[in-house]
Amino acid sequence: MKLHTAPPLDSSQPNALTWTARMINNSRGDRFVDVISDFKEIGRAGIIKNTYMISCVLRACARMQDHGFSGQQVHANAIKLGVESHSFVHCGLVDMYGRNGLLRDAKMVWFQTINDTTSTACLECHAYKLLAEWVTH
Repeated sequence: MKLHTAPPLDSSQPNALTWTARMINNSRGDRFVDVISDFKEIGRAGIIKNTYMISCVLRACARMQDHGFSGQQVHANAIKLGVESHSFVHCGLVDMYGRNGLLRDAKMVWFQTINDTTSTACLECHAYKLLAEWVTH
């Protein structure tokens, strides 16, 4: 995991688009800790979080290997905002729980809204988990 601290955004002009772009950039650069920091800062700045922000931070949480702790907090945010059933968020939740080995939680989220996209994410989680078990044995 690469640790990189990006300079803070000028607080006089940040908006949802600016923050989302920054989070996507950090995520693509494998700076997952920065994605989570940005997500927290968005809340402190009073900017309304949207489904794209939530899905981006879930992608980071899926790759942080913190046993799903960060992702569970983001899941709680998604529930509070009422966006947990949005397809981007829903797939991100299934992916995040699956990559952290929390298959029971991934399955629980998956069964809340079953569709083709989440079915694919769930299958990927199971394949990822099975491959990890095969490699370690």
